[in-house]
Amino acid sequence: TGYAVNGLVTGYSLMADELLYVPLSSNSMTARTVNGFGEAWRLTTRQSNWAQPLLVEDTLYLSSLDHSLYAMNPESGEVLWEAALGGAMTSSPVYADGYLYVGTFGRKLLKLDPQNNGQIVASYDTHDWVWGSPALVDGTLYFGDVSGWLYAVTDDGDTFTPVWEPVQVATRAIIATPVVTDQSIIVGSRDHNLFWVNRDTGAVEI
Repeated sequence: TGYAVNGLVTGYSLMADELLYVPLSSNSMTARTVNGFGEAWRLTTRQSNWAQPLLVEDTLYLSSLDHSLYAMNPESGEVLWEAALGGAMTSSPVYADGYLYVGTFGRKLLKLDPQNNGQIVASYDTHDWVWGSPALVDGTLYFGDVSGWLYAVTDDGDTFTPVWEPVQVATRAIIATPVVTDQSIIVGSRDHNLFWVNRDTGAVEI
């Protein structure tokens, strides 16, 4: 059985506490009951939503192409705050130790304080749009951009510090979140290649 949601489903859905949160192309996100799929509420945004929502405790977060990150009550859909971040977002934020990390088409990786209405705490400039979510492993954030550059930065409070200088490992976009092992970072690119990169130095090994 199919159910109409009034828009293309453009991102991964999230199911939690008997509700299914579905990002849509029709400048909205719908929250549907798992039992019966009735609409519990709908968030209206200014552009499409491609990112999977993120639920942290009692707050639901949505990155939008309209340059804003929304924090909502997951049961009612009430917007608790909206942070304008200066660039479209196509991926979910990453949550750790009380902060959110998200990449934007404004060519930045941002650290946000959700307890202060999403205030930007730290910012790191990239060569191009950041499409995918960063991988956060042992205090280091690993992520790529759409020109094939790979980054590794540590969170030092109000700044990001590179572990090594950014490396252009691919000739086309890195969209997916990197896979991080004990010794390597594995990234896929739209140039049809997988790359194994030394985690300590940033050197391409394969």
